[in-house]
Amino acid sequence: MIKIALKRFAARFIDRRFLKFATIGGSGILVNFSILYTLTEYAGIHYSISSLVAIEVAVMFNFFLNDRWTWKDRQNGSRLRRMLRFHLAAGVSAFFGNWSVLVFTTETLGVHYLFGNLLGIWAGSLMNFFINDAWTFREVPVVEAAELEETLP
Repeated sequence: MIKIALKRFAARFIDRRFLKFATIGGSGILVNFSILYTLTEYAGIHYSISSLVAIEVAVMFNFFLNDRWTWKDRQNGSRLRRMLRFHLAAGVSAFFGNWSVLVFTTETLGVHYLFGNLLGIWAGSLMNFFINDAWTFREVPVVEAAELEETLP
């Protein structure tokens, strides 16, 4: 009985969409770390500023991949509208998750900035998925989708 309940829970939580999101997120982590490390170590920019640039580039990278693959079945409105929503959702989760955790763990706990960045990415990722799934790429009822198409130029 418990085994069946756990399987149902896992099937609902770890669905294909989340796995796609996580795969793209993994590549986004590489983008983020590459930029953060390069700007901090080679350009001499403080990690807290380098992180903002790295987050922005990774967010845009992730948007285009997620738009084409993770939520390709939920193309609501224009790409610009989806990009702005994704950017806002990712911005909220990146600030409250990624950047805040990075700075806190590095400045207060003395953690190396790259490890603090990894902790921050982990903190922001779940929040980012759920905001984007529920808002940016929400399922539009058939009637609403038809009305949406009528309003588009």
